[in-house]
Amino acid sequence: MLSKAHIQFIKENIDSQLTELVLKGFPFEDVDASFLAQQISARQRMKKKLPSWIAKDDVVFPPKLNLAQSSSEETANYKAKIINGSEVADLTGGFGIDAFALAKTNKHVIYTEKDDSLFNLVHYNSTVFELKNFEMIQTTAETFLKNTKSKLDWIYLDPSRRDEAKKRVFLFEDCQPNILSLLPILQTKCDFLLMKTSPLIDLSYGIKELKYVRKIHIVAVENEVKELLWELDFSNEEILPSFKCIQFKKGKQIEFEITKDEASTEVTYAKPLQYLYEPNAALMKVGKFNQLAESFQLQKLHPNSHLFISATLEKEFPGRVFFVKKVEEYKPKQLKKQLKGKKMNISTRNFPLMAKDLIKLFKTKDGGENYVFFTTDFNQQKIVISCIKAM
Repeated sequence: MLSKAHIQFIKENIDSQLTELVLKGFPFEDVDASFLAQQISARQRMKKKLPSWIAKDDVVFPPKLNLAQSSSEETANYKAKIINGSEVADLTGGFGIDAFALAKTNKHVIYTEKDDSLFNLVHYNSTVFELKNFEMIQTTAETFLKNTKSKLDWIYLDPSRRDEAKKRVFLFEDCQPNILSLLPILQTKCDFLLMKTSPLIDLSYGIKELKYVRKIHIVAVENEVKELLWELDFSNEEILPSFKCIQFKKGKQIEFEITKDEASTEVTYAKPLQYLYEPNAALMKVGKFNQLAESFQLQKLHPNSHLFISATLEKEFPGRVFFVKKVEEYKPKQLKKQLKGKKMNISTRNFPLMAKDLIKLFKTKDGGENYVFFTTDFNQQKIVISCIKAM
């Protein structure tokens, strides 16, 4: 797909402005200029998301929309740790990031994709990566499931979250393929299913609709939830699932698994102590905090504040940790004089006003090393906690 001359041109212009390149024109008649522009643009944008793909000069990248819908290498490799079997299929192959990762950890991987251009592009890239255990079938997930005679160990699905008008959707029944309509046949074609969905999906809704969920993986990157991964075991219906919270931050992977029922774990409440803890985005999505408090021997400020406290530092806490400098009652008149014009990061937890309202009210500037939490303690007292990051 790319000649040596094309590759050299891309390398020489990797830091160039695309608009300037297009205006100057591309020195090739054997390839479309928009295709080369697409390759340069992708390599400029995907350095962090797909580093080992960028490292290979002859990898070809798809259009922007396909790239945006693809997993990152970090999250793809995480899925490959979950899925372990002799016969595995990715039935919504797309650009192939997940399928290529699965090929590293499984004996035989089947990739399916209905789109001609994507299928051909992935076929080419599979030769670049020298995949030997990789079978490709150009078809839909529905057709594959209907025609295959084999029972697989695992199937992976990442339903498209765009409708026919290219608008975003997220409910199971609105995605393509519709996982709810496929569940009966999937039960007969694999032992386990891993499905990626939008972070917007409500967890209780997913558990109710999918029925066979044994574990939900909540995957966050730089404190933003990027994926929900639903792990289904078709041999066990209506089980109580566990929740595995994964945070990828600055090259580090932080995990915390919630296996207990909230009601079985007691939590104590106290006023602010030396250290304040804010759970990461993955844990906030789950919304179950009692086991977290128990595991790290922390106390809570309030049942609904979701902020934790301790007298000693817990370095392994999965989230942000702050050193408390000052705690005071919420008195707006006094705070106006105190905070006006100062630079700080304002957050609210279980508080009647939003952060943007407080910034406007107190005329503060956003940013800096100071963090201020407006919250409510277990005595229903509105308080203000001033902190700096502990680590």
